[in-house]
Amino acid sequence: WYQRRVRDSPRGLFSGTYSGVLNNEVSTKAVALLASSADKLFSSAVSHLSTEPLRSFLEALVKSSQIQLFGRPLEHSASPKSTKAMSRTLPPVATSVLHLHRLTELVLLCSRSSHSLLNMMQVWSIVSTHFTEAACHADRTISKLAITSYHQILTEVMRKRVELPHFSFNETLLKPMEDMLSLGLCDMDTQDQIVSCLCELAEANARELKSGWKALFRSLRSVKVPVSNEEDTWTTPVFEVVSVVLERDDVFIFADAIIDCVMCLQKFICSGSVQQSKDTVFRDQKIEHTMPD
Repeated sequence: WYQRRVRDSPRGLFSGTYSGVLNNEVSTKAVALLASSADKLFSSAVSHLSTEPLRSFLEALVKSSQIQLFGRPLEHSASPKSTKAMSRTLPPVATSVLHLHRLTELVLLCSRSSHSLLNMMQVWSIVSTHFTEAACHADRTISKLAITSYHQILTEVMRKRVELPHFSFNETLLKPMEDMLSLGLCDMDTQDQIVSCLCELAEANARELKSGWKALFRSLRSVKVPVSNEEDTWTTPVFEVVSVVLERDDVFIFADAIIDCVMCLQKFICSGSVQQSKDTVFRDQKIEHTMPD
């Protein structure tokens, strides 16, 4: 195939007489041509493939990524704990060649395309589990890349596809973050990154979150607070998200978020993680004077 592609390439792409052997110069140009063709393949998949072929394409890419990260395709019944153990036995992989980049690119292209919401939901059902698997990878570089890519997808989808009333797709979008925290497989660095992503979503996409507020606060309720002198490091981001809800003069945000917001605060209060001397949510101490004796 290499030889045929080189022989049939347009004049000027390869100089000199082709002898059937790829020298260094021709090999470099052939690899560049292959890379360009691969880019076109992925960029055109979303616009040219219908629903079923696109699903098959994504499923094949997810399997390839699983082989790359874990040594073999994973069964649906595989637990994140077992996948994390599998990843410890594999040699490190260069992040520049990870298929996670391609998966992220395809999901972003789908969110910007004319595909229906139903198609977008099907796409997310295929790739979301794999992002959870990658985020639980033993290699911190890979887990960090997975969470960063996931956050990028969340932001783009919410901005490009505003959730309609009585829909709950945004809640589904944030479900993997809830799973990552509730399963207890995240180390403190990974948990810190996830909490930071949730805070950024709440501050930058408060109006777009809608049903996602429920999953966001359920995720924060699953945060494991270490027993140390640095508890405020973990509770302060939670209070910042609560402040977004209380300080925004938006009845729709309040309606979507207040019940889960109160339950999240209750979890931290009941666990004893909140010190009475630290009140980040209600900064104005005048509220104490308004309470009856």
